[in-house]
Amino acid sequence: MTPNLSRRQFGTLALTFTYILISSAGGGVAIGRGLPAEFLGFSSESELWVDFLVGGGTAMSPPVVYLVLIATVAVASFRADRIGRMATLLLAALVALNVIGQLLEPITWRSIAPDTFDLQTASISVLMTVVPALLAVVAFAEYRARGR
Repeated sequence: MTPNLSRRQFGTLALTFTYILISSAGGGVAIGRGLPAEFLGFSSESELWVDFLVGGGTAMSPPVVYLVLIATVAVASFRADRIGRMATLLLAALVALNVIGQLLEPITWRSIAPDTFDLQTASISVLMTVVPALLAVVAFAEYRARGR
């Protein structure tokens, strides 16, 4: 661990990097399998790869534009001033929304159901829920640790 980073900041960095990798893998698998986002029953009419880049994402990942936003906010969270503190709170909120989004995707539940179980899809779906949840907790802890 770098001496300039707290444990929570290091955790934020590691979890953000992990989340972006898992999301990218999820997007690739979703595109390869033809799994569009079905969030709350809504589905897009555009090409799946377009949805992954700039649309509503896929069944197994948010769009790349959103991942870039998360990466940008994560970098900003390392600032020592008020902007950094607010970026930390924003990061926690953004990834918490991703947890909710993943839990509302039907593929998450289909992939873990015994009759439609698929190890690859289930693994990505579980990681796409657990990793951002951990990141939200760590980022919020960092926000609280910085005080007012």
